[in-house]
Amino acid sequence: MCFTLQVKSILTCKISGVSIELTCEVNSGVRDLEISYKSNKLKRTCTDYSVAQKTYSSEMAAKISQRIGELSAADSVEMLMDYQIGRCHQLKGNRHGQFAMDLVHPYRLIFEKDGHRIQLVRILDIEDYH
Repeated sequence: MCFTLQVKSILTCKISGVSIELTCEVNSGVRDLEISYKSNKLKRTCTDYSVAQKTYSSEMAAKISQRIGELSAADSVEMLMDYQIGRCHQLKGNRHGQFAMDLVHPYRLIFEKDGHRIQLVRILDIEDYH
């Protein structure tokens, strides 16, 4: 989501009687990551607390919900890594191009940047890849 906030205000100085028009435009540059999912089952697990709780546990469901919230609120994957949100890190070897965020040990939320659109991530799996 990108938005521009425009504030327009007119101030009048009573002493000199001079009318001053002040226009301030702020472009916040906010762009949330958009999330897609590898499968509908994975989407239900990541977006429905009760499904995640039945599949894993209450603690895991809470952590999945937290990580999805962090992903959707982030400006970019690089921001997640720079600020170590969820211990987000890039994977290597046969998982090159993929990223992981910690869940309940030893599970990780695995995702990748989708295509060339930097602001779109695709959730691939919840697994213990160790």
